[in-house]
Amino acid sequence: MAMVWSNTILLHGVSEEEFMSNKKWIKHELKHVEQFRRYGTLGFLVRYLFESLRKGYKSNKYEVEAREAEELVDSKQ
Repeated sequence: MAMVWSNTILLHGVSEEEFMSNKKWIKHELKHVEQFRRYGTLGFLVRYLFESLRKGYKSNKYEVEAREAEELVDSKQ
């Protein structure tokens, strides 16, 4: 399990190595970091909570956006 708080990805019950070996998971959590930056800590938490209460976890637009980020192709420079 992973959870984001502002710029920090917190891991519980999973090793750092396991997390770092899963690119989709990293992209998902980094999208949440981006969302925190976009709205600020309090702004994002309020939006996320309201969205979850309205639509549920799976249909929460912030989770949908994070799942979509999992599929983005890495750009090679």
